[in-house]
Amino acid sequence: MLSYTIKRIAQIIPVMLVISLLVFLMMHMIPGDPVKNMMGLEASKEVVEAERERLGLNDPLPVQYLNFMKNVVRGDLGTSIFSKKSVTKEILDRYPYTAKLALGGTIFAAVVGVLIGITCAVRRNSVTDSSLVVLSLAAVSTPSFFLALIMMLFFSLNLGWLPSIGLKTPLHYVLPVITLGM
Repeated sequence: MLSYTIKRIAQIIPVMLVISLLVFLMMHMIPGDPVKNMMGLEASKEVVEAERERLGLNDPLPVQYLNFMKNVVRGDLGTSIFSKKSVTKEILDRYPYTAKLALGGTIFAAVVGVLIGITCAVRRNSVTDSSLVVLSLAAVSTPSFFLALIMMLFFSLNLGWLPSIGLKTPLHYVLPVITLGM
């Protein structure tokens, strides 16, 4: 078992390195200067240049990538431009919500999928079977962001049954979980 795990990790590491390199390069291809975006248009050239130097953005790309990977290995993903907090801390703060939504969406999808499957098997070649198959295909084919907007519009704004933002009560989880499960 341990040797299998080590082999799997050895297979995953090169893939992760290639993905990290591609993401790193794509981030550098985005137009605009991240320091100017961070500091605002009114920042002087000297201040912008000093911040670029502090962040290591004047270094060659290979040096920047190696510094980035060293920091990642240490668990330091940098500082958020928006909140000025550690990105690692930001991710860890949001992880419980992500886990709850993922678990809820998976359970919802499994329960609804099994129920639809049983119903379609029991009522084979009927209008109910065809309707559920079409409905299932429509739900799977619809992008989640669009489905979320439609559900918010209908259940939150029109009917007022469910809250559209926040995660304070279990009722706040209903729309996101159903959207993810669909």
